[in-house]
Amino acid sequence: MKRKILILLLISSQLIFAKKILSITIPKGGTHLLAETMMHITGKKPQSIGLNVAVQEIDDALNSLASDRFIQNHLYYSGEKNNLLEKHDVVVFLMIRDPRDEIISNTYYTREFYLGPWEYTKGLTFDENIMELIVGGSGYKKIIPHANNIDAVYRSFIPWLNNPRVCCIRFEDLVGARGGGSDQKQYECIKKIAEHLDINLSDDQINCFMPKIFGKNTAGMSTFRSGKIGAWKTHFNKEHIKAFKDVAGQLLIDLGYEESFDW
Repeated sequence: MKRKILILLLISSQLIFAKKILSITIPKGGTHLLAETMMHITGKKPQSIGLNVAVQEIDDALNSLASDRFIQNHLYYSGEKNNLLEKHDVVVFLMIRDPRDEIISNTYYTREFYLGPWEYTKGLTFDENIMELIVGGSGYKKIIPHANNIDAVYRSFIPWLNNPRVCCIRFEDLVGARGGGSDQKQYECIKKIAEHLDINLSDDQINCFMPKIFGKNTAGMSTFRSGKIGAWKTHFNKEHIKAFKDVAGQLLIDLGYEESFDW
């Protein structure tokens, strides 16, 4: 009897981990954090498929995806992409982060690397760089062609939430106490991710890897810097706040980060 139960558990485990998984994040919106969490829950490693990829490239990547890998990407929404994920029966996660903190994280990133889409920011001051990421789109457009400001960037991803196979994860819930959140919310968020994968994690399992998902760990990413909640409060000046409210004040309300424009 015990042998039969063990065999059934092994078969169930194989079915769970055979699922194709897609982790979608907004640039500088918690890619590393979600990847680390997914690795600890599933044992799979992240595989990127590049930026602004064609639907056929996504299809090819899903067809050839190794059993020990999951795809992570800044995959903005389109009907064709949505249909493709339905076709492959992909389990999808979308990470949302306060856009103001995303801007600060992206400002530090662009000023450290000046790569690809962000080369043009070399001549900007730190404050100018923040403003450009609020109201401009020169860099984002190379990743999301129709995005001309921070509001358009986020609204390119929000439609994913209309698909029931997509599980929305908030950076602020997953980051834990070390990132300025809470361990209780982190625990609940990890549990939510596992349940979306139909994986049953024990309290001991969750408590074991909770301290391991924050920081420069096993995902092999070099872009992690701070991972803190509320960094915008020490970097936004009055001009930044006004510009953000003008461009994306409603976005914060729609995402649940503010209740009004009074912040």
